[in-house]
Amino acid sequence: ASVNKVNNKNCLALSRCREKSNGREFAAKFIKKRQSMASSRGVRREEIEREVDILRQIRHANIVTLHDVYENRTDVVLILELVSGGELFDFLAQKESLSEEEATQFIKQILEGVNYLHARKIAHFDLKPENIMLLDKNVPLPRIKLIDFGLAHKIEAGVEFKNIFGTPEFVAPEIVNYEPLGLEADMWSIGVITYILLSGASPFLGETKQDTLGNISDINYEFDEEFFSHTSELAKKFISQLLEKDKKLEKRLTIQDALNHPWIKVKLKAARITDSLHSLITFYFKDLHQSPAVTMMFLFFPSKITFLLGDDKIIIQVSDVLLTFELVFAQKEE
Repeated sequence: ASVNKVNNKNCLALSRCREKSNGREFAAKFIKKRQSMASSRGVRREEIEREVDILRQIRHANIVTLHDVYENRTDVVLILELVSGGELFDFLAQKESLSEEEATQFIKQILEGVNYLHARKIAHFDLKPENIMLLDKNVPLPRIKLIDFGLAHKIEAGVEFKNIFGTPEFVAPEIVNYEPLGLEADMWSIGVITYILLSGASPFLGETKQDTLGNISDINYEFDEEFFSHTSELAKKFISQLLEKDKKLEKRLTIQDALNHPWIKVKLKAARITDSLHSLITFYFKDLHQSPAVTMMFLFFPSKITFLLGDDKIIIQVSDVLLTFELVFAQKEE
C-alpha cells in the first residue's frame, strides 16, 4: 500500500489498501501506540479504544465507516471507508463561485452527520475543514464525509468532561476557558466553518495562537463588508446564532435548531427548483438592477410578492421576515 498522508504530530499515517478477495479499496489509518507511561510519543491505549468504540457505533451516509481493526506490536490499524474526493474546501476553491444555495447543500450534509452523532450523545470535538471530506468529487453534488474521531467523546449525563484540545481557530469558548464540555462545542465549530465557507476568511484567526484564543473568548469577530457584501442577512443570522458564547442559556443553536433554521430550509427548497426556474431567479436577484428592459410591478400581500417580468407573472412566497424568498411557481400572464 502506498502512503498518501503522514501526520507525525499525531503519530498517524494513512495508507490506501486493497482487500485481496474482491479488490475493494479502503483507507488504513495507522495509530502509533504509546509504549510506556513515561513516553510522550504515540497515543494512549484508552484514547485509541475510545475512537474505535465510537466508530463502531456509527453508520451514516455522511460519516466515514469503520470496517475492521488490526493491531501489531507498534500500531493499531483502522480499516476505514476510502474517501477519495479530497477536502471540501479544496473542491470549492477550484470553483469559480459558490452561491448560498450551493453552500447550504453542503452545510446541510454536515448538519445531518452531526445530528446523527448528537442523537447518540457523541461530540466530535474536531470539526474543521480538514475533517470534512468528499466521497467522490466527480458528481454533481458530492457527498460529505466527516472523518477523524480521535477527539470524539460520548457525553454522559451527570459526568463532567473538560479538556483543552482541538484546532485553535475552530474551538468553542468553553474549550478555551476549560469549562465543562458538551455537544454545543460542535455547533460553534459549524458556525466557524459556515463563516469561512461563505467568505473565505476566518472569523477569529489572530497573528498568534494566543490572539486567536483571545478573540474566541471575547467573541471578537465581525461580518466584514469586504467578504460579506453579497451575503444574505439570514445567512449571517445563522452564523451569529451558532457563535453564541452563552450555551447555558440555550442561546447557541442546537443541531435541531440548525437543521430547522430558515436559511437552511428555505435555501434548500430554492435549490431544488427546476433548471429553468433556477436560471430565472438567479437572473432576478443578481442581475435585475442591471437590466433596463425588465419592467416590474410589485403588489404586496401579507405573505407574498407578485411582480411582472415581461409577459410572465412571477409569484414569490415570503419565507422570512428578512425577505429571503422561496420561488413557489411562475405562470404565464393570461
